[in-house]
Amino acid sequence: MDNTWGSGYLYRPLSLGADISIVALTKYVSGHSDVVMGSVCTRQDAWQPLATMSDAFGSAVSPDDAYLVLRGARTLASRLEVHERQALEVAHWLQAHPQVKRVFHPALPEHPGHDVWQRDFKGSNGLLSFELHDAAASHVERFIDALQLFGASWGGYESLITVAELKGRDGAQDRALNPVLRLHIGLEDVEALIEDLERGFAATT
Repeated sequence: MDNTWGSGYLYRPLSLGADISIVALTKYVSGHSDVVMGSVCTRQDAWQPLATMSDAFGSAVSPDDAYLVLRGARTLASRLEVHERQALEVAHWLQAHPQVKRVFHPALPEHPGHDVWQRDFKGSNGLLSFELHDAAASHVERFIDALQLFGASWGGYESLITVAELKGRDGAQDRALNPVLRLHIGLEDVEALIEDLERGFAATT
């Protein structure tokens, strides 16, 4: 199980039957966009083959990188509360926007799989996506170019945006989508983030 979205705090796959849980510690656990690291947690019977492989490859991390991840882990729960609260506020705002066709966020009751999220997860984070009504690529470019507070990638304290890559995803529904933008809502003032998104929408009209 890739548990980067759940960060080991919101979701615990080993307790639900998974054998191996992989987390990109670069994202929420580190949380400060200053380290590249990952972790693998396993059940007892799956550990030895991975340990043997790690020894054979000589995999290791530096003390400084380990310190940065441990530092970030201390504030993980507090940061995720802010990411979750602000992302839901932005998601509800986007749902009411006339240029938005659909918002994808598992904590929204109408989201596919919402019941599974409620059952298995402790909360949500800063990630969400939304589908535009207009399919023109030029509109997406103008929208992103107009933003002043959003960068690219996700998982740190900053708010970020990218165009979701849907090619190769399962299901014909995905192939029928208009452009989908993926947001990571960071720790900045949420009203300023909404104002920035409105600036993007204004640039497309």
